Amino acid sequence: MPIIQQSQLRQYTPIYKPNQVLCGQGQTAIVTGWTVRQAVAKDLETNEFAAIGNLYSPTRGISPLIRNLLANPQVRFLVVLNGTKEDRNAGACDCLLDFLRYGFAIGKSDTGRDCWVINSKILGYIDKEVSSEALDKLRQSLEWCEVKSVAEAIKIVKDYSQQAWREDWGKPVIFPIVEIGRAHV
Repeated sequence: MPIIQQSQLRQYTPIYKPNQVLCGQGQTAIVTGWTVRQAVAKDLETNEFAAIGNLYSPTRGISPLIRNLLANPQVRFLVVLNGTKEDRNAGACDCLLDFLRYGFAIGKSDTGRDCWVINSKILGYIDKEVSSEALDKLRQSLEWCEVKSVAEAIKIVKDYSQQAWREDWGKPVIFPIVEIGRAHV
């Protein structure tokens, strides 16, 4: 087991939807799709993972997830648990995996707002305020895998946690959220 310096352990800090993420101090983020995140967390120590969170919607959930990953460059591994019928029906995990595989292009959301559209058969968006350079850097910097069961996710996360600590892939990057249609008084 590699020795991890206490100074290397950093608390994952979700900037967006913080109450929906279980936070640790490791280098692996786990996306659980529709599986209850505590089902994965109960068999892990907090130094073995950075974050555990659900991903229900490809149109509303991927952008906050990406924003949180950009704000936490200590995350070097991503495990996507894509194993339930609900995951297949929702398509969010598949769309996230397509983002990692195939990238994104400029486009419009279903409401006509400018955004990044994920190159996928499943419609998924990332806020336009997030720079394409940051998205490309994130895609190049994460080692990722798809798993089909909680047991497989736990095994992979534990395996990643045994590796030597990797340097951050960059500096934390936070992009402002632009609210459309709200009057400012």
